[in-house]
Amino acid sequence: MSEIIWTEAKTQDISNVLWAMSRVSASPPPELLEELEKRSELRYLPMVELVACITALAELRNVSSGLWKQVEALDRIETRALGTLLWAHATAQVLPPASLSKLDVSQMSPQSLANSLWAQAKLHVAITSKNIAAAQKLLANQLQRFKAQEYAGCIWAIGSMETPAVEFFEVLQLPRSLRALEDHHLSQAMLRCWRISLNDMNMSDLSTYLSIYQSTSLQFFDIF
Repeated sequence: MSEIIWTEAKTQDISNVLWAMSRVSASPPPELLEELEKRSELRYLPMVELVACITALAELRNVSSGLWKQVEALDRIETRALGTLLWAHATAQVLPPASLSKLDVSQMSPQSLANSLWAQAKLHVAITSKNIAAAQKLLANQLQRFKAQEYAGCIWAIGSMETPAVEFFEVLQLPRSLRALEDHHLSQAMLRCWRISLNDMNMSDLSTYLSIYQSTSLQFFDIF
């Protein structure tokens, strides 16, 4: 691979190679990263390619590439890309630039919402009350669109806040029926409900959450 002339390769092909190498945990050649950095500095790296490259670098735990700095220079970031970039920063434990922290989750897809909230929780970035309310509305009105892991990720993230968002859990809608299927994320989400119930909810709410948590243990939702 060192014999490839990266300067003559298409940008998409280079980013595809980087992504593929991240999937098998292989270190990319320095020449590949240098070429991507040059194209990014010259604004020859489209948003979709930059997001793919940052995601690959995050999975490789490569935080030294100059591509990370290019995220700071972005003026406008579409909603889906923002969620993915936040996820990448959290995975690599790189503090996101201010442009990523100004988050509006109200128009996000379930996947982007889960990624964004999870990333903020992992980076210990406070989730604003506005975004908690927006997440609450999305979970209430579009529950059928959420996969089990996305639903659980939102609960886990909001339940991980230093100051519990009690109002979120007070009106949280839980799916009616559950079936046994191992899911670490969902069990952690239910545990968050349980812990917050212990600290801030009345006993009737606590008994409801405890009965759900104890009877389901590790589970997925039937409605998905």
